Amino acid sequence: MDIAIDNKGHQALGLFPTSLDHVLAELERIDWVIRGRLSQFKDWGNADKDLRCLFISEIEIDEFLKKPMGFPELDQGSSPSLPKWVEAKIEEISQRNVKRKRESVFAGISLRLRNCQENFKLCEFETDVLLLGIASEVNQKYERIFGYLHDDITRKRPSVEIALHLFCQTLREKIEARQYFLPGSALFGNFLMLMVDDPNQPHQPLLSRTLKVEDRLVEYLLGTDETILSQDGIFDVKNSPLTMEEVPIPENLKEAIGRWINYPTDSVQPILYFQGPPGVGKQTTAEAFFQARGLKTLVIHETAWMKNEGFSLSTGLPVLIREAKLQGAGILWVEGDGMIDGERDNELQTVLRKVCEQRVPIIITGHKTWEFTKGVDGQVFLRYEFPRPGCQQRLAHWRKLSGLPEGEKVYEFLEEVANRYRFTYGQIQEGMTIVRNIALRRNPKRRQISQEDIYEACRLNSNRKLHSLAQHINPRYSWKDIVLPEERLSQLYEVVRFVKYRGIVYDEWGFEKKLSLGKGVNALFSGPSGTGKTMAAEVIAQELELDMYKIDLAKIVSKYIGETEKNLSRIFEEAGSSNAILFFDEADALFGRRSEVKDSHDRYANIEVGYLLQKMEDYEGIVILGTNFRKNLDEAFVRRMHTTIEFPFPDEKERRKIWEKIWPEATPLNANVDLDFMAKRFPLTGGNIKNIAVASSFLALENGREVMMKHLLQATRREFQKMGKVLGDEEKVYADSVGMIIRP
Repeated sequence: MDIAIDNKGHQALGLFPTSLDHVLAELERIDWVIRGRLSQFKDWGNADKDLRCLFISEIEIDEFLKKPMGFPELDQGSSPSLPKWVEAKIEEISQRNVKRKRESVFAGISLRLRNCQENFKLCEFETDVLLLGIASEVNQKYERIFGYLHDDITRKRPSVEIALHLFCQTLREKIEARQYFLPGSALFGNFLMLMVDDPNQPHQPLLSRTLKVEDRLVEYLLGTDETILSQDGIFDVKNSPLTMEEVPIPENLKEAIGRWINYPTDSVQPILYFQGPPGVGKQTTAEAFFQARGLKTLVIHETAWMKNEGFSLSTGLPVLIREAKLQGAGILWVEGDGMIDGERDNELQTVLRKVCEQRVPIIITGHKTWEFTKGVDGQVFLRYEFPRPGCQQRLAHWRKLSGLPEGEKVYEFLEEVANRYRFTYGQIQEGMTIVRNIALRRNPKRRQISQEDIYEACRLNSNRKLHSLAQHINPRYSWKDIVLPEERLSQLYEVVRFVKYRGIVYDEWGFEKKLSLGKGVNALFSGPSGTGKTMAAEVIAQELELDMYKIDLAKIVSKYIGETEKNLSRIFEEAGSSNAILFFDEADALFGRRSEVKDSHDRYANIEVGYLLQKMEDYEGIVILGTNFRKNLDEAFVRRMHTTIEFPFPDEKERRKIWEKIWPEATPLNANVDLDFMAKRFPLTGGNIKNIAVASSFLALENGREVMMKHLLQATRREFQKMGKVLGDEEKVYADSVGMIIRP
C-alpha cells in the first residue's frame, strides 16, 4: 500500500496514538479489499485493451448479452471468492484494528471515524463507502484504479456501482444496499457524502452516479476543525468557562434548567428557549448547560447567517447539525427569535423538529414570547424567562469580577453602583473590562481602580444607540445652579432618593415581590418655557451620575399609523440597557385632552397614548415628561404620574438669585452692573436670563472686555424683541443714564 503507516511502536502499545492513525489503518483494510476485487477483474472480450474505453466492438456486445446480471462475471448467487491470502490479510487487519480501537477508546483517545459511526449511526457498509471516498482524497493512485474498474479512464472517482461491487457479495445484496445511497440515508441525509452527476449526462441511473465525501468531513477525519462557515462568522464552537453552579442567575431558575442535564441522549431532545433581554445570562447558562452534559457549544450567529446569501434555513441548518455531531456539541441559536414571524415561523418549526429527530440538543435565545407547536411525539419544549438581575445579584457580580478584597473602600462603593446602574450581567462584565482599561491608561504601573474609573466606565458602557433616536444631554448643572421654591426642590430630592434606595426597598425589604409594574419613576415637569424643567432633569442626572436623553415628542409622533409606536419601542428598548434618564419634551403633543373617537386617526392616537403609558410603567428607570401647558393635558394621564412638579414663573427674589448664579467665575463684570435692577424691572424666566447673559458677554468683547450695564440692556432689548415685546419708558431712561445707545 502506498499510504505509509508506522505500526511498529503503536502495535506494541496496542492503541492508536491519534485519530488519524485510526483512519489510515482502516484505509489499509479498504486498500486490500480493492486489491482483492482487482484480482477478479477479467478481460471482457478480445478487443484491443488500450482502446476499450474509446469504442465498443460487436464481439463485446455479444459477450455482454451472454453475461448474467452482476458486475463483473457475477451470477445470481455469490461472487467469486477473494484469493485466500487476500482474505487472510483483510481479516488480520480487521482484527488488529478492532483491538486497537477498543484499547484506544479505553485510554481516552478520541477517534473521529468512530465518532462518525456512533453519532450518525453508520453501519459497516456505510463506513466502508465513506472510507472508499476518503481513499481518493488522500492518494491519487485510486484515480487510475477507479478509471480501470469503470473501464473509463475519465471516471476517476468511485461510483455507486464500484461501492456495491467492492462491499457486496451477491446481486440481491447490491439491490438491498441501494437504500444506503438514498437522500434520507445516514450518509446523504447528514451531508456526509455527495452524489455527483456527470454534467454531460444528466439524470444518470443511480449506479453510474459518482460519490464524493463532503469537504468538511474529509478535513474533519484528517484532523482539521476549521471550516468555511466558521470563517464566515456563521458559527463558532466554544467550551464553557463556567459550570452551572457558577452561572450568575437566580437559584430557582438554575435548578429548573439543571433538571434536564441528565436527559437521555438517545431520545428526542427537548427544545429549550431562554427568553429575556440581552446580557441576563442566557448564552452563559446555555454553554454551562451543554458542558454539564459533556458537550461543547456550537453557537449560531443569526446576523452573519442572514447576510450569507448561499446559506438558507432549510439547507443550512442540517449542515450545522452535522457540525454539531462532528464536534460533539449542542446547538445554541443566539437571538433566534428573529425568525419567528409568519411563514418563516412555520419553516423554523419544521426545521427544529428535524433537529430534534437527529437527537441534537438545541437551545434558542431571544426576547419574544414563543411556543413550539409542531414537535414530534414525545417532543418537549421548555421556555425559561431570564429576569434582569436585582440589586443584590448585580452587587455580587460586580464584586466577584472586581477581585477587590472585602472592606476596601472601592469594594464597599460597588453597592452604590449596583443600586444606581441597573446593568445586566453582560454589561457588568463589559463595564469591569472598561474599568481596568481606564485604570491602566491612567497609570500603567499601578492598576488600582478608583470610584471615578467605575463611574466613567458605567457611563461609557451605557447603550449609545439612543444617540440616533434622541439628543444626548451631558449634565452640567448641580443643585447650586438651580433656583426653585423649597417645596419644588424637595420634590426633586425625592426623585433622587428613590433611585438611590430602590435596591434596598425592592430587594432587601421585599417590595419586588409585591409589584409587577411601576418600579421606575414617572414624573411630570410642567411650567412656562425657560423655568428650569430641563435644568432640573440635568441636576438629577448629575447627582445620580446617569446619562440623560431628551426626546422631542412632537418629532416622535408620526402621521403614519403604527410609526409612533415603533419609534417609542426603539427608544425604550435601547434605554432599557442604558440606565438613562428619559426626558420627553412637548408632552402635550401626545398627551393632549382626548376627544371623542370620530375616525381611525382618533382611535390610533389613543392607542399611541396608551402605548407610551405602558412603556413608561414597564421602564424601571426615570421617565420625565415636560410640558409648557399642563392645562392641555388629560387629567387621567396626569394621575398616572408618580410625581408632578410645577415650575413657576420666577418672582423678583428668585430672578435675583438666577442673575447671580448665571455668571461663571471667570466672567469679568463691571461694577456698574445692577443685578437688582435687572431682577426687579424685567420679568424673565431663567432661560431668558441665560440668553441675555451669554449675549451681553459677546457684546462686551467689542470694547473693554468687561460686561457692563449697557451690554446687559442691549442684550435684554434683543431678547424682548424675540418675545415680541419692547422696553418700557423707565428702562429707556435707565439705558440713557448708563450710556446705552437705543437703536430702533
